[in-house]
Formats: sequence, C-alpha cells, structure tokens
Amino acid sequence: MQRRRVRHPHGVRATRLALAIVGSLAIITSAGCEGGGWSRSLFGSARNGNLGSAERYLDRGEDINARRAEDGRTPLHAATERGHRKMVTFLLNKGASGNADATIRNNAGRRPLDLAKAHPEVSKDLRNAGG
Repeated sequence: MQRRRVRHPHGVRATRLALAIVGSLAIITSAGCEGGGWSRSLFGSARNGNLGSAERYLDRGEDINARRAEDGRTPLHAATERGHRKMVTFLLNKGASGNADATIRNNAGRRPLDLAKAHPEVSKDLRNAGG
C-alpha cells in the first residue's frame, strides 16, 4: 500500500491511500476531505472531463440533471465551465437538460451557456443543442 499527500480540488489537503489495484484501476479513498464525495460522482467526472467514469455513473443510474445543493450546478454546468467539449456533447446526447430549459440555471441564475464564454466551441455546441 502506498500513501501520498495530494491537493483536494477545493484546496483542502487530503491523504489518499491506494487500497487495491485491479488491472490498471486503482481503488482509492480520501480521508480528511470535508464534502469530498462530489469528486467520486457524475459531477466530478464531468468537471474533470472523464467520459469513461461518467458513462459508468450513468449506467449505475445517477441522475444526469442532479443539482449540487451548495451551488445548484449540474454536471453540464461543470463540464461547460471547464471547457470539456466532448463531455458537454456526451451529456447532451445522454439527455442532460439543455439551455432552453429554465430549470438548468444554477443558484446564481446562470445557465451552462453563460459559463461557456471562454470556450467558443462549447458555446456553439450548447446553442446548437437548443440554448
């Protein structure tokens, strides 16, 4: 087993411990992360642009339009904000609510299209999807 210190996406220091290696997949757990569960979900996969894990979470029945309690963002918001064009396309094709849906706004009232200004290709894809 190997221990190493890593930076949590929210800036919190965390310790990750590799528990087992199955093929090329390392199964890890985080300790000392307050609210760190989001990183092991569809939202985290969308935020990081990981299509393979996003597919697995959807296959397990995760809600593609689930909103985070703390900010109201959906996986589509997360992928858009980071400019993950393939993930945005994937989520839209799998049934994520597009920009025309009024419920897609986060707690600040912003749609994924509003977050895509720094990513013109993502903006174009969202507009073509009905935004």
